[in-house]
Amino acid sequence: MNLGTLSAAERFKIIHDEIRHRICFLIYAPGQQLSETALASEFGISRTPVRSVLAQLEAEGLIEIHQGAATRVTQIELDALRDEYELRMNLAELAGQMGLIPSTERDLADLRQVCADLEELTKNPKSIGYAKINLNFHNILLRRVRNPSLQTLIDRMYFRTSRIWLSKIPYIDWQNEISNFIIQVKLMLEMFKINDDRGTGLLQRHIIYTSLRRFVRYGESEEL
Repeated sequence: MNLGTLSAAERFKIIHDEIRHRICFLIYAPGQQLSETALASEFGISRTPVRSVLAQLEAEGLIEIHQGAATRVTQIELDALRDEYELRMNLAELAGQMGLIPSTERDLADLRQVCADLEELTKNPKSIGYAKINLNFHNILLRRVRNPSLQTLIDRMYFRTSRIWLSKIPYIDWQNEISNFIIQVKLMLEMFKINDDRGTGLLQRHIIYTSLRRFVRYGESEEL
């Protein structure tokens, strides 16, 4: 991949989003070392813009940079998970209270596609496929958040918590997980159709809450 012809802002976004997705999907595992030199070579740029991206990812809590030592992906902090989920729930409700950008035909079509993708996933459940669909659902809701600062915070908190699911693969009942998600997406589609902002926020809060409850249950299974 060579990004040398793009503007600095375009390069930053592409590299940032790509590395963040790799962390989210556990392609870069917790504790894994990242090399500025290797990343610069992969993207066909100098180390300076890579360093800027890594600094941003550190601010988002996804990597740790130690001067004179290795740059590593942060560990998944289970103790902080409940607090982060609680914050996500409150942010989702707040977004609805503040008023969302009206839904569009594209939004409705994209939610229908999420449902279709989930139905297809039931035939051959794969963790990475589920994670990607979940990210698509997140992005559909995110683009309706009216306040830019709130939008940024919601996005950051999503990525701080999303990779926990892939770490629990052996304990997840995928058929039940996917079936529940399909129901939730269909309910969200109804909220979008009537532009019920508060309903959308409350439903997303509920989705995040039930996600946490299921995670706790999977954690209990892991301990057995």
